[in-house]
Amino acid sequence: VLDKTSRALYLHHYRAKFTGRISLFKNFLLDINRPDVNATVETMFKHSNQLFAHQLPGGSNPEVFTYKFERNGDVELLELCFYGKNKVLAQLHHAAGTAIETGPTGLNFADVHVLMRV
Repeated sequence: VLDKTSRALYLHHYRAKFTGRISLFKNFLLDINRPDVNATVETMFKHSNQLFAHQLPGGSNPEVFTYKFERNGDVELLELCFYGKNKVLAQLHHAAGTAIETGPTGLNFADVHVLMRV
């Protein structure tokens, strides 16, 4: 469901279909048997909060749902936020050669991208 929601938001936001691979990370479904992975996910969301802090969220009902996009090269992040607390990070993998920069580059984006390799 979250994969399809991410694709639909991409279509709505950019007026183009996204056909690449999507990796999803959630801050509300932790693994009781993997505290190391949980800690990495928590760190990833802390970095993503910094990354997306400068952006105004999209979404017509912000009390229920918002979203934000950030792209650097061939990797794009989409933050989906439900009821202000429950977040999903979707990592959209663009085809090689479609690299563009639509947002700030540097430490924050790189940190989140590296952490998403869990």
